[in-house]
Amino acid sequence: VPLVLTPQTPAAVRAEPAPDGIALHWDQAEPQKKESRLKTQYAYRIMRKLEGATDAVLVKQLPASGEPATFVDAGIDWEKTYQYWVVPVTLWQDGSRKGEVEGDDSPVTTVLAHDAFPPATPSGIQAVYSAVPQQSFIDLTWTPNTEPDLAGYNVYRHTSDGSPAKINSDLIKTPRFADPDIKVGMKYFYSVSAVDLRGNESGKSEETSETVPKE
Repeated sequence: VPLVLTPQTPAAVRAEPAPDGIALHWDQAEPQKKESRLKTQYAYRIMRKLEGATDAVLVKQLPASGEPATFVDAGIDWEKTYQYWVVPVTLWQDGSRKGEVEGDDSPVTTVLAHDAFPPATPSGIQAVYSAVPQQSFIDLTWTPNTEPDLAGYNVYRHTSDGSPAKINSDLIKTPRFADPDIKVGMKYFYSVSAVDLRGNESGKSEETSETVPKE
């Protein structure tokens, strides 16, 4: 006779990469009530280990409910393969005595933490013509991205009858760029994209434009 009932072991745990980590999903249900003097709480433990490793870590313990569960594990390293499983557990207390009873492990699911998610599209781009002695340029600024894995930005330019082309050779590290390759009387259109450390590139921002004044 079991001391306490435990939540039903999930039949399957689904794992997939998400922008912030690995998203886990499973169906869960509280066990049927059992007459007992014990106070009980039901939960699910999310377990993780690197593929091929022996040591597992407890990622999170979530309270059980009758609703499907979703959790994003942000404590992973990209481009590594992980194994996940879920363990139902009942926490019990009888006065000063307390303990826990684990149920059976769910089946293990394996997932490659592959980052295919680009940064957010930059916003707030502005273009202003500037001139200093013996040099003129169009000065571009935009709102900086906040992703921790941001590598830099690309700047695209075109004229009214052309297609956007990237004008920087290396990634731009700050949200500012000076374009000196301009001609008098020409109107230029600019947009910016963001790139992360794994080479994922965002879409291009909304365009801004500036005209080089005639001398």
